[in-house]
Amino acid sequence: RDLIGAQAADIIQADPVICGGISEWMKIAALASAEHLTMAPHGGAHLGSTCVAAVHNGLITESYTRLQAYLHEFVEPIDFRDGHIYMSERPGLGLVWHESAIQKRLAQTGS
Repeated sequence: RDLIGAQAADIIQADPVICGGISEWMKIAALASAEHLTMAPHGGAHLGSTCVAAVHNGLITESYTRLQAYLHEFVEPIDFRDGHIYMSERPGLGLVWHESAIQKRLAQTGS
C-alpha cells in the first residue's frame, strides 16, 4: 500500500500466490489502478494471465514455458501463439488436470 500510495514504482509486480491469492491480488490491482499504475504479476503464466485478463490495468505476465515442465499435465495447456496467451473458455482458471498427473502428485506427497 505504501509503495503504491507513494507511486514509488510504475509497474506493480505482486505475486498472486505470495500476496494471498487472486482476491488479494485484485485488491492490489484496484489500489494500483487508483494511482494509474499497471500490474504485471510475478509467477507462472496460468495464474498470471488470468489475473491480467481480469483487470483493466494489467500489462503483461511472465511466461517461461521451457521451465514449466508440468504443462503437459493439463488436458488443455496454455495456448501460446505469436507472443500472446489465448485464454481458455473454461470457468475459473481454465485448468483441467490429466487424472494420471493428479495420481502422480498424490503419490509424491504420500496422500
